[in-house]
Amino acid sequence: MGGRSKMPAAERAKQFMPFAAVTGLTAALEAREREMGMSAKIELSEEAAQQLDRKVRSVRNGDTVTARYYCRGEYLTAAGKVMKTDSGVIFIGDIEIPVSELIDIDSANTELEDG
Repeated sequence: MGGRSKMPAAERAKQFMPFAAVTGLTAALEAREREMGMSAKIELSEEAAQQLDRKVRSVRNGDTVTARYYCRGEYLTAAGKVMKTDSGVIFIGDIEIPVSELIDIDSANTELEDG
């Protein structure tokens, strides 16, 4: 009976390895992001995230603040009066900033704790 020989485990495993359909696509995309000045989002340390959370909770409507935040591949700064804070969003003038995208926020109105 023409029995088939078993394929070695290493050869079988190759069938399930990740496959890049377009060779070099990842590198090309990363290069394009650099050309466009796009940045990866900074992941805050636990300590920095806790400090930022304290700052965000201390901000009140009417406070004058400067906020640094991530938006579409770049870091932006917004400065002005807080118009409102609402379910994880801070409105500085007509700019809507999700709290999850904040990197830092400082208030000119109150002395914020340093941690």
